[in-house]
Amino acid sequence: GETALVTYAVGNSSWDSSHIYYTYKISILNSALTAIASYPLSTQTGTQTVPLTSYTSGFYYAALYAVNATNPAQQILLGSNTTTVSGYVGFHGLITDQYGVNVTGATISITQGATAAIVYSDSNGAYSSTGAGWVTGTPVSITVSKIGYDTVTSITFTPWTAEDVRVDVAMFYRAIPTVTITTLTTIPTTLPTVTTTPSTPVPTSPPPTGTPTTRSPLTTMTTILPTTSIPTTVPTTAPTTVPMVSIFGYIKSAVNGNGVPRVSVTCTNLGAGGGGGTYGPTLDDGYWIVGNCVRGDTYRCVGVRAGGTVTSKDIVAA
Repeated sequence: GETALVTYAVGNSSWDSSHIYYTYKISILNSALTAIASYPLSTQTGTQTVPLTSYTSGFYYAALYAVNATNPAQQILLGSNTTTVSGYVGFHGLITDQYGVNVTGATISITQGATAAIVYSDSNGAYSSTGAGWVTGTPVSITVSKIGYDTVTSITFTPWTAEDVRVDVAMFYRAIPTVTITTLTTIPTTLPTVTTTPSTPVPTSPPPTGTPTTRSPLTTMTTILPTTSIPTTVPTTAPTTVPMVSIFGYIKSAVNGNGVPRVSVTCTNLGAGGGGGTYGPTLDDGYWIVGNCVRGDTYRCVGVRAGGTVTSKDIVAA
């Protein structure tokens, strides 16, 4: 079993080395000042080993006495000191929510001085921590946490009895809101293609020169025009372009209809047209926009929030 050492020293003026007039002893007293063990001393200084097998945890006194050799009832207290015997403690309990439902996988952090341990609640909400060196007489702090629940940090107490202490904890559950994607409309992100009609071509060669014919009494000058024909038709085939648009909407809470922040939205073309992309995270109003989408193609837009629910919606880019 475990033992304690009591160190003592008798002053020169009180020490009777012949033990004719006085003998000496150390007595162990409990908190009620009742002697529960005594040990005779033969040397002026030294240490006395005290077995702790029958001791419970608590406060004790070690008292040094000079005892009258002819009348042992006469004892002189030469000095005393206090000590604490600590017993080993264990902890166990049940973790539930505010409705009494067992909480699985909660983290229970236990700290006592320099000793610390972490355990987890099982499928029944139960936890246990023993053999980690927990002792009586020293304050203990317990913290319980889990995502989606309010962390419990207010559990502090001092165990005084060596036993397995039950500590049940009720946590407040806060549901993570479910988010949905609502489509508002689509807006074009490119300007329309404009096809121009060519104007009448301008001749690129100088006009031919001619010799004027003189007639009497008037003189007439005839100008010979170029014979190049003027185009009378306009090309009817317009350049081929793929119109690109943007998809936008907002993320709202299914609980209160408010916008949900910190959501990333990714839109992926379900066909072969490509385009799309990622927006996020959203701000407090929950609005999002993803550009570079092919008009007429269907895109799957997925909203993801850390620690929350993933939601998606198929949207046709119009």
